[in-house]
Amino acid sequence: MKYIDRFKNKLSEQREVYIRLKSNDTASVCYHEINDEEWGIGDANYTNRLRLTYYLLYEKIDDEAAFAYLFQEDLKDRENNDFQGVGMSIQILTYLLQKYNDNHQYDTLFKRAQNANFDCACGYDMYFTINEDIESNDLLDCIYLCEDLEYKDVMDSFVEEWKQTVTEWNDNNRSLLIHFHTFLGKDKDNETLLWEQLASKRAAQKTRETISAYKKIIEYYLKMEQIPSAQKVFKEAIQTEGFEEIKGIRLFGDFLEAACTLVRNGAEDAEGIWHWAKTELKAQEDIYGNLYEKAIDAAKTIGDSYAAQLEKQYFEWKERVGLK
Repeated sequence: MKYIDRFKNKLSEQREVYIRLKSNDTASVCYHEINDEEWGIGDANYTNRLRLTYYLLYEKIDDEAAFAYLFQEDLKDRENNDFQGVGMSIQILTYLLQKYNDNHQYDTLFKRAQNANFDCACGYDMYFTINEDIESNDLLDCIYLCEDLEYKDVMDSFVEEWKQTVTEWNDNNRSLLIHFHTFLGKDKDNETLLWEQLASKRAAQKTRETISAYKKIIEYYLKMEQIPSAQKVFKEAIQTEGFEEIKGIRLFGDFLEAACTLVRNGAEDAEGIWHWAKTELKAQEDIYGNLYEKAIDAAKTIGDSYAAQLEKQYFEWKERVGLK
């Protein structure tokens, strides 16, 4: 079966959702507020609504009432979501509703969407257009669609098929594959790819990109809980020629965070790593929230009274930026 047919087959599952919607069963697509510990207020049904929206688009279903209902539910998410964002759902629904807006009866809704949040003010387009022909999507398009729609089973097969089309692996292709593996929960398959990225950056003698590639490998080993490997790469990275060049940019903050994470997780040379991190922290003029939290935990782990000073600075920083 061709990839486009497999995608169409997967999307056709939304036919039952549409039938339920027409029977006034909106439980799976209405705005359903949730409060996530990490991301704050969100909508449990956003992806369900996005799936149905794509189904209506590609099946060319003519249903003004359904479009208007879904738009208003998505608008609730845009107006209340702590993560903000625009999202593809409301853009597609805008496109579909514009077909019925000859008398400008939906202009008020479009204006609300424009003002729903900061991201919408910058990125929402009330004249958005999209190709309604599902056949216009190539294999890579279908991979991204599956990612947005969280169709991991089909996406996995598409990624395997896409890999066979790559004639020459370069930084861009490897970055894509690393991203796809991460989304699919196949992180173990990224180790070799990350080292290949580092080798490529070294060969090109791109200092900052080389150091960034080191950072990604360290993050990988930390995520995989391979602390000895993360420590080894960290020490190699900070000895890289030109490492001093990244001081003053966010990339350096990432290394400070990595150092603190290594200390918190019982790295063999925790004391040496903490000595390096503490020296650099004291020289920093602008420490941010995540780094404060990790540094405080690291200081407490190592038993350093510097934790108290960091806590005081963190409290003052939160007051300064308006955080409770």
